Amino acid sequence: MHTATTTETHTIRQPLQVSPLLDEARWQAWVQKGLARDRRNYAARLNGIKGISTAALLAGAALNVSPDGLALRFIVTAGSVFVMWQAAQARRFAFAAVFAALALLYNPLLALLGSFGGWQRAAMVASTIPFVLSLAWGSAGHSVKEKRAS
Repeated sequence: MHTATTTETHTIRQPLQVSPLLDEARWQAWVQKGLARDRRNYAARLNGIKGISTAALLAGAALNVSPDGLALRFIVTAGSVFVMWQAAQARRFAFAAVFAALALLYNPLLALLGSFGGWQRAAMVASTIPFVLSLAWGSAGHSVKEKRAS
């Protein structure tokens, strides 16, 4: 009778050797994908802020809401400050100055003007112009961070 003894061998698997260049390329692609997503999200939020500010001004003018209204002043001031920050980051200092002026004009905490007078509607409609223009250049412009990265 023949008995066969089998020796059990265990194979130890070595980790798959991947080229360091391949790992770096994947990492950089992943980083770039994340940066692109962040830029899209930032642009969408900023366009939303611009749209809300424009809609508030147009609704205020259409409904003959007094510019002394706290809600209108708060919305326009907040939108102006955010867009002013974006304009300064994009080195569009003329736009930044215009939005700084709008922020001061509509500031609910420090009312520089008690009332706009009889030309309230025209002032509110005119205040939408910088927001609409910033929508146009905001999608075509690139931030300073993007220019430095490229």
